Amino acid sequence: MFGDHLHARLAGDSRLSLPHHQLEQLVESQRYRSIELMGHTDQLAFYRAIDCEDNKEVVLKLLMWEKPGSAALSRLKHQYKLIGADHIPGLVKMRSLEYNGANHILCMEDAGPYTLNDLIRSGPVDVDQFLSLAIKIVQATVQMHGHFLLHRDLNPGNIVLNADLTEPTIVGFGSAINLSRAGQYQAVLVRPLNPDGNLLYISPERTGRMNRTVDYRSDLYSLGVIFY
Repeated sequence: MFGDHLHARLAGDSRLSLPHHQLEQLVESQRYRSIELMGHTDQLAFYRAIDCEDNKEVVLKLLMWEKPGSAALSRLKHQYKLIGADHIPGLVKMRSLEYNGANHILCMEDAGPYTLNDLIRSGPVDVDQFLSLAIKIVQATVQMHGHFLLHRDLNPGNIVLNADLTEPTIVGFGSAINLSRAGQYQAVLVRPLNPDGNLLYISPERTGRMNRTVDYRSDLYSLGVIFY
């Protein structure tokens, strides 16, 4: 019932309008079909589509503007480079990063139609369902940290759920870093200005105002807030 209700609500959201140049680019590429806009930020647009090469459902990230700033493009490339072809259990699978002559397209697996945020907003979560999801989210976080990845923006919007609301997948690696490149367990000092991430869920040291380093414990703090 939750799934049907939520799908109807999202399908009726008239605030989502397609950037015409992006839609034309995707159609002209002839690689994707059944293209549907999921939403957008100031810098990125998110599309759900089917990859014609293998008929898999995918999610596409495109830059909002034809001539984006270097920071926005670097952020897109960073996400693909961070995970690449690695299939880390519980984390979104990156399929490709391509340039179609007009825009860069980050193609990822479609892990599901909902987010944990949708589930939370739908009302009280059953204890058994909460425990099942919480265990799987923690297991995914362990896998992520085992590959030296620090997410830095764990929040309900960056945890995708499948149609049955049973399998969570961590997404949203635009702010993530790989600690192994700076030393296996070296922490990262975050500057106080413009911290990445949702302020409701980031740890105090992530604000940069405590003059403290940030390590894996920052993600654990975010998980605690999510579960609370």
